[in-house]
Amino acid sequence: MPFDYKKEYKEFYMPPHKPTIVDVPAMNYIAVRGEGDPNCENGYYQTAIGLLYGIAYTLKMSYKTDYKINGYFDYVVPPLEGFWWQDGIDGVDYTHKENFKWISLIRLPDFVTKEDFDWAVETCAVKKKTDFSPVEFITYTEGLCVQCMHIGAYDNEPETVKIMNEYANKMGYEIDITDSRHHHEIYLSDFRKTATDKLKTVIRHPIKRRYKYPIQTARVHNTRAASITLLILYLQTIRCCLTISTAISFLFFISENESLSQLLLCRCNTSWILALDYINKSLRKL
Repeated sequence: MPFDYKKEYKEFYMPPHKPTIVDVPAMNYIAVRGEGDPNCENGYYQTAIGLLYGIAYTLKMSYKTDYKINGYFDYVVPPLEGFWWQDGIDGVDYTHKENFKWISLIRLPDFVTKEDFDWAVETCAVKKKTDFSPVEFITYTEGLCVQCMHIGAYDNEPETVKIMNEYANKMGYEIDITDSRHHHEIYLSDFRKTATDKLKTVIRHPIKRRYKYPIQTARVHNTRAASITLLILYLQTIRCCLTISTAISFLFFISENESLSQLLLCRCNTSWILALDYINKSLRKL
């Protein structure tokens, strides 16, 4: 069976229908840069997609030629992806698609090198009599992101993006779209063959920590933060009780009312034990 990146790396290509945090490592891509409305008939976006798939399938079918790629194994060509942005805007404004700037991409297997890519470009240019020079070989590390599976029309993506942003904020992160980190889409459906309301698109936004240690409210993400907080409280309680005990012990020696001093010390020790017992029980619940 051919290696299928969507199935083998589900954390990147098949996220759930609710937001999740993911750390995306460095990957190699073939890419074409452009701008303008992707829906324009006979526009450059459509040309770019044709160029990408020409290179992608030339590399995939290379085993049938005299050119051999070191470490090659059969694989399914990964899905089309896209980085999208507009100058002067955080994120994207779907009402002004004519202002889009984009990079269309297809992931490459790790065994494909720049030398293999150059061979594919030259082979495609000769075979198809087309200029494939706009296609680039790039390595990109996306890093920490929030992502979600969007079902439906592309124009309805802002609803999913809002949910993603709210989730990231709740988890202690903030959206980190910059000149080098963009709104990212991975297209799992062929829009030519799929009903609009059933289109599957992975939406991914770069994020960064808002705090040194992100505040996480969901229980599955809460354990570590809560443990640290309770440990600090534990140590502060010990410090406070030791200070009070020392003070009362000092009063015991200087006070003329010995019974009163002993009573205060006993009450302090009892409070100390109760406080530590409460924290211990809280830690065991995590």
